[in-house]
Amino acid sequence: MPTIDDDFSDPEDLPLDAAPLPPPPSAPRAPQSGQPGGVSMNPMQGYKEVPAEMYKGWETLYPIYIDAKRPHQDGARRVSKEYALDWPLAEMMAKACTALGIQSVLEPQKGHPKDWANPGRVKVLIKEDGKPKNSTIKNKRILLQRICLLLKPNQPKPTTPGGLPPIEKRLPGNSPAISFGMLESSAKGGGMGGMLGNLLGGGAAEEEEEKPVEAPKKKEAPKPKMKKIHPKRR
Repeated sequence: MPTIDDDFSDPEDLPLDAAPLPPPPSAPRAPQSGQPGGVSMNPMQGYKEVPAEMYKGWETLYPIYIDAKRPHQDGARRVSKEYALDWPLAEMMAKACTALGIQSVLEPQKGHPKDWANPGRVKVLIKEDGKPKNSTIKNKRILLQRICLLLKPNQPKPTTPGGLPPIEKRLPGNSPAISFGMLESSAKGGGMGGMLGNLLGGGAAEEEEEKPVEAPKKKEAPKPKMKKIHPKRR
């Protein structure tokens, strides 16, 4: 079973300053503890702003690390397919960390350079003075797996058979893909085609189906030509 290294480096974050962003707050936010029922699916509730100095040096989690649509290589998915989620969001990852007892800070305006359509990342405090804060979660590999196990039962469902979940369940509100109207056809019930469709997990034009191959027809042996015999005239 493929796994990931216990500790792995993170890429430089991708700022979203150039994208037109809707109302969600841009300041780093920490989920407040004490929320009943484990992980809340309500967006941007139960957060408080925190100064950057508070979480300086913390480790970073990106949605792409647990995205089942991504390859298990080149700095993309960091968990095996059995753990990975179809529609991971940074905010839900932060809520899962809180439910697991891991201190976390959500940075909605930061993004992974290979995942521009799904911005947001989570800063987490796994170790302090070289020692794990939680004896059962000793590194990022274990934390990512626990996050997946916690969020998997609440993954968004398609609204129609064979379709996709609502856009707001698949992408955060400040996604450039939504801000620039690139998902307008999908929002109206159409599919997503081309590169964007493949990137975000499909749609009507996700891939062209292979045409069925017909078995070659057996060639019939040519019929022998019949010679006409003319009776001799007397």
